[in-house]
Amino acid sequence: MKNNLFLFFCFLIAGCSSKVSQPESAEIVPYNGSDGSSLSTFIRSIEVVKPDHQQSITIGTFCVVRQEGDCFYIGDISGSKLIYRFDRQGHFLNSIGKTGRASGEYLQLDDFYIDPDTDELYVLSNPDGRLCRYRKNGEFIDQRNIPDRTGSFTKLGTDFWLYEGFNNGKYPERLLRVDSSLQIVGKYLPSDTKSLEPGIGPVFVSAPDEAYLFNAFESV
Repeated sequence: MKNNLFLFFCFLIAGCSSKVSQPESAEIVPYNGSDGSSLSTFIRSIEVVKPDHQQSITIGTFCVVRQEGDCFYIGDISGSKLIYRFDRQGHFLNSIGKTGRASGEYLQLDDFYIDPDTDELYVLSNPDGRLCRYRKNGEFIDQRNIPDRTGSFTKLGTDFWLYEGFNNGKYPERLLRVDSSLQIVGKYLPSDTKSLEPGIGPVFVSAPDEAYLFNAFESV
């Protein structure tokens, strides 16, 4: 057996079937790496933005950078566990989130999603099972409980897609689809035995009307 890189391409549209008993299978797309020409094109397209802020911000060794509209968001996963928002010129705008156990707080920043259709941002915290919702200016809106052991997520339409990454016995499937009230409406990527998959942080890449789930530890 050997470890290969795979892209789990989930072509997900909000209006598809919501039956749990016979969910559609996710399409598995082999990924063999990029060729030299595509890599060169990617490198030439890189734009360097230097963050400029008035207050002291220390970023940990593991962070996630995402862009939405004219703003960049840096999720400090291994450090402060906050999300820092910058404009396109690199000027600091505000921080989002707060660690703790009270309402509007969370224990860990595992993943976050920026809703392109609203002024909202979602923060996922695995240890306390919370999905917190904030406005992009940092104002807390609400929080809800999520299914056990969710390590990464994305949102398509009104539905959320939750990735556990291993079979904990309660949910043999590693990918769950839940509706806006967080009720399970689909289960995908089943695993026959209990297994523990190494955590690699957020695994979803979102695009309009679809999402990519990247898993680098799948044995074949």
